[in-house]
Amino acid sequence: GVQTCALPIYLDPDQKQALTVISDKIARMLNGDPTYLDNWHDIIGYAKLVETRMIDDQAAAASLVAPGRARKK
Repeated sequence: GVQTCALPIYLDPDQKQALTVISDKIARMLNGDPTYLDNWHDIIGYAKLVETRMIDDQAAAASLVAPGRARKK
């Protein structure tokens, strides 16, 4: 699983956790009832949490002034 992945994949903790639980949900669907809506809802929710955090991080990074490029007033 994602927790024991030996590949050189660098994930933020929330990405790693989201992929772990998404993988669990997919496994449950493949081995059980793929029409159980809660699994689909949960996958969307976990992915959305990571997406929101990444968007916030990108917005914060974009708002920083690069060294040597001070804003003109």
